[in-house]
Amino acid sequence: FGSVAYSRGTDERTGEPLPLIAPLKGVLGARYERPRWWGELSTRMMSRNDRVAPGYEETPGFTVYDIRGGYNFALGLSLQAAVENLSDKAYHEPFNIRLEPGRSLRVSVGYRF
Repeated sequence: FGSVAYSRGTDERTGEPLPLIAPLKGVLGARYERPRWWGELSTRMMSRNDRVAPGYEETPGFTVYDIRGGYNFALGLSLQAAVENLSDKAYHEPFNIRLEPGRSLRVSVGYRF
């Protein structure tokens, strides 16, 4: 699976870039499914944001990797686990100076009825 998104905006009066337009972003991954379980490896890539409006800061690009899996038990019960930011990369999203969490483990239990 995959997706790519890109937007570009310019103030026609001043010629300056419009504020809060995210840079080129892409997601690429592979998923394997069986009737009761599944596994997935994905990557999210964001290019350097160097076309910014006055008053905003440039942000470096980044790539992060995630691995996820799940198992579906009988009667609608499921268990999912994910290791996000597998390489423990220090990064922040454009227009946000707060660093995102490093490597993290997430486990969830679900029930469908």
